[in-house]
Amino acid sequence: MRAPVLNSLTSEQVRAAAEQAASALPQGTRAQVDLGRRADVRSDLALITVPTLIVVTTADKDLAGG
Repeated sequence: MRAPVLNSLTSEQVRAAAEQAASALPQGTRAQVDLGRRADVRSDLALITVPTLIVVTTADKDLAGG
């Protein structure tokens, strides 16, 4: 298995790539990401009564084991 490409880049190259990618994001993306970081919906999950797929990042520190 190959290492992720980002691991082979210098910090300056990663910064440049992030800036380039950021310039292509739609307006409002920053606010949406901020909301996602602040919103805590864990108490709402118990209210869901239908089969549901909940998607989170593998780096979500609020999850057990995360």
